[in-house]
Parts: sequence; structure tokens; C-alpha cells
Amino acid sequence: MSKEHRVTRKEILKTPDQFLTYTERVVHYWADRQPTLIAIGVGLMLVVFAVVGLEAMQNSNAEAQETLLLKMSESRTSDKKDSTKASIDELEKIYNQIDSGVYKHRAGLILADALFDEKKYAEAEKLYRSILAETKQGDTPYQVAKVGVASSLEGKKEYKKAIEIYRSLVDDPESAAFMEVYFSLARCYQLDGDTQGALMVLRQMQNKFQGREQLSRVDQRIQELEKTAG
Repeated sequence: MSKEHRVTRKEILKTPDQFLTYTERVVHYWADRQPTLIAIGVGLMLVVFAVVGLEAMQNSNAEAQETLLLKMSESRTSDKKDSTKASIDELEKIYNQIDSGVYKHRAGLILADALFDEKKYAEAEKLYRSILAETKQGDTPYQVAKVGVASSLEGKKEYKKAIEIYRSLVDDPESAAFMEVYFSLARCYQLDGDTQGALMVLRQMQNKFQGREQLSRVDQRIQELEKTAG
């Protein structure tokens, strides 16, 4: 006759209790995996702190860059007397403090405009071209720098080269060429001795800018050139 197996207390304790409450199971799970869960929690906290810290640092840096740009811009405003405007050396010192990228491009445009105002056309052209090389065609700094290059060439009396760039702006459907670009193009044609070329641009402006207040300037300029040509 076989003997009945008697379950010992030790075996009972080893057997999982099917009637443990959900809370008890969570407690058991936490107890078994406590070191791993703590490590994961600490890791997540470090990631969150790193992201928050990076955003705060970026915001702080952006504010610092904007402050420097504002300082450059205000120091060259047209309502300031020449004696109170920041010198090129002072602008270059601020420019050198600004980070690369969009802030540097904006600062470069301010500095290049200042060089142009002081008739340092070769230096202005060089800086404008460096901005062109670092920006994309659709970007605003690219378009402004391209006008700057053409204006610098015009200042150097290299009219044919200036005409080429002004013409590329006028003919580019993606370029927001405004009236002054057309006027500059017409002026370069005239200065280069091509009155008919200047008249062609001005008549193009009559069609493109109908209804604009400044159109009277175009009509007047056409009359003046027609008398000269005649």
C-alpha cells in the first residue's frame, strides 16, 4: 500500500500563491527587480534633466546672440549722426563674438552694409559673397547678400558684372525683386552707356508694378532717357 505524500511547510512556501492580490504582486515584482528599476528611473531622470538643461542653454544663447545683433543694428541706424555711429572696428568686434549660422549671417549683412556705406566696396563684396556661399538660394540672407554683391560691383564701377547679377535677380521667379533692384539695373545699363537697355528695364517696370505709387518715378525716368536717346 502506497504511502500518502505529505506536503511540507517548506514546499508550501515555495509554491506561488494563486490568490495574491494585485498590490502584493506589484510589491513582489518591485522587490525582485528593485535595482534594475532604480537604474532605469535614474537614467530617465538624467535624460529629462539633460533635455531641459540643453533647451535652457539654447534659449540663453539665442537671447545673447539677439542682444549682440540689436547692438550692431542700433549703432548703424540712419538717424544717428556719423560721429555717434559705431566704427567698422567696433562692429567687427561684435561680429566676431557671434556664433556661426543664421546669427552670423545676419551680423555679416549689418557689417557688410556698414562697409558699403563707407565706400569700402571690395571688403563689402567679399563679405556679401561669403554669406552667399553659406546660405541657400531661397533664404532671405542669400537674396539680400546677392543685392549687396551687385551694389558693391556698381560702387566699383564694374557695371557689366553688376548688370549680370541684378538681371539674375529680376529674372529669377523665386526672387522677391523689389522696385529698387529694377531701378539699380536700369541705372547700371545707363552708366554702362546702354540707354536702350535702361529703357527696356523701365518699361518692364511699368508693366510689373502697375498701380504702385512709385510708378511716377518710372514714367519720369523714361521721359528723361527718351530725350537723351533722341
